Amino acid sequence: MSKMNILIPMAGAGSRFRNAGYELPKPLIDVDGVPMIQRVVENIGLDGNYIFIVQKEHYEKYELESLLKSIKPDCNIVVVDGLTEGAACTTLLAKDFINVEAPLLIANSDQWVDWSPSHFIDYVNRHSVDGAMLTFVGDSDKFSYAKIDKDNFVTEVAEKRVISNHATVGIYYWRSGQEYVECAEEMISRNIRYNNEFYVCPVYNVLFERQGKALIYPVPRMLGMGTPEELDYFLEKTRIDASVKIFRRRVDIDKYILCEYELGSKTTLRDAAWALAIGQSVGNPNVRNQWETNELFENHSCLVLGDEAELKEKSEGRVTIAFPIANTDFVKDGVAHLLCQFMGGQMDIDIVHKCHLLNVKYPKHVEDTYFKGPKYGINGIRDFMDCHDKPVFGGIVKPKIGVSSDTLLEMVKEMVEGGVNFIKEDEIMANPACCPMEERVPKIMEYIKDKGVIYSVCINGDPLHVLEKAKKVAELGGNSVHINFWSGMGVYKSIRDLDLPLFIHFQKSGDKVLTNKLHDYHISWDVICDLAGLMGADFIHAGMWGGYLSDNEADLRKTLDILRARGVMPALSCGMHPGLIEAIKKRFGVDYMANVGGAIHGHPGGSLAGARAMRQSIDNDFGEEYHAAIQKWGITE
Repeated sequence: MSKMNILIPMAGAGSRFRNAGYELPKPLIDVDGVPMIQRVVENIGLDGNYIFIVQKEHYEKYELESLLKSIKPDCNIVVVDGLTEGAACTTLLAKDFINVEAPLLIANSDQWVDWSPSHFIDYVNRHSVDGAMLTFVGDSDKFSYAKIDKDNFVTEVAEKRVISNHATVGIYYWRSGQEYVECAEEMISRNIRYNNEFYVCPVYNVLFERQGKALIYPVPRMLGMGTPEELDYFLEKTRIDASVKIFRRRVDIDKYILCEYELGSKTTLRDAAWALAIGQSVGNPNVRNQWETNELFENHSCLVLGDEAELKEKSEGRVTIAFPIANTDFVKDGVAHLLCQFMGGQMDIDIVHKCHLLNVKYPKHVEDTYFKGPKYGINGIRDFMDCHDKPVFGGIVKPKIGVSSDTLLEMVKEMVEGGVNFIKEDEIMANPACCPMEERVPKIMEYIKDKGVIYSVCINGDPLHVLEKAKKVAELGGNSVHINFWSGMGVYKSIRDLDLPLFIHFQKSGDKVLTNKLHDYHISWDVICDLAGLMGADFIHAGMWGGYLSDNEADLRKTLDILRARGVMPALSCGMHPGLIEAIKKRFGVDYMANVGGAIHGHPGGSLAGARAMRQSIDNDFGEEYHAAIQKWGITE
């Protein structure tokens, strides 16, 4: 790829500084000991062909050529005499340099951005888009704005008009400088102005008319230096610190994911925390090499939240590690990459003999931008079933596997007639030859249509095939899919991102490999549940109380609270029977799904009677089927 052209127009009048008593032109005003334009170039931090557009008066009076060549020795300088009809017109004065296929970056000359330039370049190269613009969260009409679709592609930009909360920073990328020139010239020829000026940002709208694609690149912060007031604020809030501080009291929560761990160390908790932070971000915990610059550490290293001296006094305890969001492409790296960072190489570090991931807190803008959450959730589930103010009744297909599609249909009929709201295939089902998915799904869906029943089809498999199965279930008229986590933790998000008309059920069998509290290395089940809600699960097997699985009451209550806060319907299963309903209600309320297998199909009267017994228990309307179930399984107070 050709070297990028980096265009910085700095030919404005700067009247507000002049009126405030500043003698030097704005680009030459001192900012922490260097001219503002030097601070801006340092902040851009990219290798490229720099092109500056300057006022003739400033060029001649202040020896700008000497200054700019000292900042970027190979730069090109374009001199303009007077003001143009707007920033877009000004940029085109550099047409001889930028009208080429090489990438083009246009940047304001009076701002500082909290960003990782190298990550940005990786980002645009990976996505291979025609354009990209840095954005931050804003609501003032002094900025330009970008409206995006669900995949972060920009659909429209507007100058000085709030059409979203994605305010543009003033750094604009074009994969082809030539295309920028063509689009800018077309915009000007069509006389598309704002406040009688031609701006740079609206040039993207011409690109979109040509079917070009552009992405936003959100950054946590932009500080302007364009007015005396903005400059004062910048100088107050920002200082360039050459030292690298891994241990900190606080961080910008918009830039980091905060993970709380319980760590055990063969030396000190300080050493274990350091090893985790460095080893799970920039490199070897004990060896720093020539490529690991201060800037790289500042932008990409994990940080330890805590007092270094205090951590030296302990060998184990709780510590919070801050993971930079700059290290993850949330669209394409996704959940798999996050988990690789959170619980990866630290297990190979000799001094770390215990590592429990207890809690994860994501920046709100990351949650809002990259995670859709449940499509339906608790309220949508209840509305679909017309089931309110009581537990949802879920049934499980038994035997797990081996029946034909016709036998399965007869089983479903009995469960539906008995009053179930939800039916889940067992996680062992998948796609066996005796009962293939394409055969069983149409039969069952034809029977349950208009009955307000959700039927969750097991689609376990490797990621590519799981997504194809999900699409096929929707195509066959299915309304829900059921996936065990061994299919890949990120697969739930991938299915949710397809936005299919499907309820998603997260099935956890086998999770103790990851979540067993007795293991030296484990992830809290609550972390998984919270992540499941973010990814878009509508249901999850949360645990159980009183069955052959019986979780600690306080722990289960906490898990249910986490799921309900995310809008996920918790399923209680593994030994559920009619004699438990009232006891569970007293302890946990009614916002859960009672998922039943053995107590339906193992009822003395058969599956129909077993379903009726559960229905009677949930509705508090007892009949002979209920009493037969109580006689067999008993009742828990």
